[in-house]
Amino acid sequence: MDDYDDEYLRVNKGDYLAEQKYNDRYLKKVKRLDVIAKRSNDGNLSMMLEELSYEMEDHGLLIGRCIHLDTDYIIGSNFEETKLNHLDCAINIYSGDNIVKRMDENLAHGEKVTKANPRIHLIRINDIPFKELLNIAFLFFKSITLTREWVDSQFKHK
Repeated sequence: MDDYDDEYLRVNKGDYLAEQKYNDRYLKKVKRLDVIAKRSNDGNLSMMLEELSYEMEDHGLLIGRCIHLDTDYIIGSNFEETKLNHLDCAINIYSGDNIVKRMDENLAHGEKVTKANPRIHLIRINDIPFKELLNIAFLFFKSITLTREWVDSQFKHK
């Protein structure tokens, strides 16, 4: 830890949110959470979230924890009753020049991003309640603050 880190912790001692942000950024090495949601012409809603972290930077790797899901429920459907067609979780691994490329991109821009190699699919769940996405996101992603900010902005009325 350098002098800045010591000063930050001293000034923010007792501020849970500031301490959590510090832990997420500097100890867990999480850089950001990218999110995109698109509804196709046939009404299918697809969403992808990817948390990017430098937890393996000593090995020359950028790690992406990725959740992908889709549903055919229409806009305005009851959140408690809405089901996802599927939800899957994967680990994306970026190396070499792909690290800089991926960090220069953002899913929110709606364009294809650099392909991970490898992409390790961990789990796929079919016909799952939409509301379970929130629990899975908190279990799967490392950053509590970024996940909380996303949930609060996306689902503040839930």
